[in-house]
Amino acid sequence: MFYWLIKKFNLKTPGRDEEENEKAAVPVTEKAMEVLKALGNAENIKAIDACITRLRLEVYDTKKVDKKRLKDLGSPGVMEVGATGIQVIFGTAAEGLKDEIKAIMENPQEVTVVESAAPAEAAVERTGGETVMTSPMKGKILDLTEVPDALFAEKMIGDGFAVEPSEGYVVSPVTGEIAHIFETNHALAIITESGLEVLIHIGIDTVKMEGRGFTRLSEIGQKVEKGTPLMKFDLELVKKEAKSSITEVVVTNMDKVKDMKIIASGDVTPDDEVLIVR
Repeated sequence: MFYWLIKKFNLKTPGRDEEENEKAAVPVTEKAMEVLKALGNAENIKAIDACITRLRLEVYDTKKVDKKRLKDLGSPGVMEVGATGIQVIFGTAAEGLKDEIKAIMENPQEVTVVESAAPAEAAVERTGGETVMTSPMKGKILDLTEVPDALFAEKMIGDGFAVEPSEGYVVSPVTGEIAHIFETNHALAIITESGLEVLIHIGIDTVKMEGRGFTRLSEIGQKVEKGTPLMKFDLELVKKEAKSSITEVVVTNMDKVKDMKIIASGDVTPDDEVLIVR
């Protein structure tokens, strides 16, 4: 399912064929069309972007945003930020929705509605057993409720743990395969051998850094084990430019989880087991 959630359409503005004077149709899903309507349509949007899990918008009139409709469309939360800011949580589908909505706004006459792709099962065996996660970095273990971001603190997209890092080096906390690395390198997703979808999100509001200070040490599709290097980042730069350096490790498909328990406290290293998931 994670592959379906993170799938992005190729939605760059089509070029014009000078000889035939035609534009290629731009495929978008009905969900993207409905989300745009719930946001008050294109004329209500000043700007739109996305972090790994949420749409970030500046709108002309927040009263035109239909929060109930957005929740009906699958958003677990809609937040107002300041006088004109809106954040709509859609999990890892947010990035793809942002691209589709931009395409609709830029090419309203060329869009064609397509059916949403059916969720695909992850290409791993679901053992239904126990998964023990280690820390992805050196630092201090925290409960998600201590994270200064409601998205994680209120467990809107899943449950897990957080680490306040003492160095800027991230390794895999599980054995599995890298499903996605986000363009700004501030977050990545791994599917474990048991089918868990694990999101590692470095810092809070680090998407605004646009990749500055982050160095990718792994690739999409790579098989990883506990301790495999994933990412380096400039910790001091993150502390300076982002809201927080606290890093979250979240299981996003909680329907596959019976229970989980944090088994570590205080300072941890990548050698330390910190979470049991059953």
